[in-house]
Amino acid sequence: MEKKYLSKGGRLVLIKSVLGSIPTYFMSVFQILVCVANAIEKFQRSFFWDDGVEKRKLHAVDWVTICNSKKKGGLGVGRIVDFNRSLLAKWVWRFGRERNQLWKRILCAKYGVKLDSIH
Repeated sequence: MEKKYLSKGGRLVLIKSVLGSIPTYFMSVFQILVCVANAIEKFQRSFFWDDGVEKRKLHAVDWVTICNSKKKGGLGVGRIVDFNRSLLAKWVWRFGRERNQLWKRILCAKYGVKLDSIH
């Protein structure tokens, strides 16, 4: 199916459910390069705005506004770099919160940190 047959609402649903989810696993473990995040957002923008016609158009709303949360007047798409940072911050939160998980024991053993000294 060509994207010119999709409404803006349909494109928004695909961006949020598919294009935003594909890099999620990678971003939950590694810090994404800014150039890669920019390329993903460029792909999202072109998917949302372009309708198959080569003519450039003016848009009523800029992409930064679209990325804002719905409470702030946006469409809730979200910025890739911010999403990456929040996924990585979750590991820091889990490290301080979880007691005796295998992944934590492996990291502590690798970097010479005693589990007793953490809590």
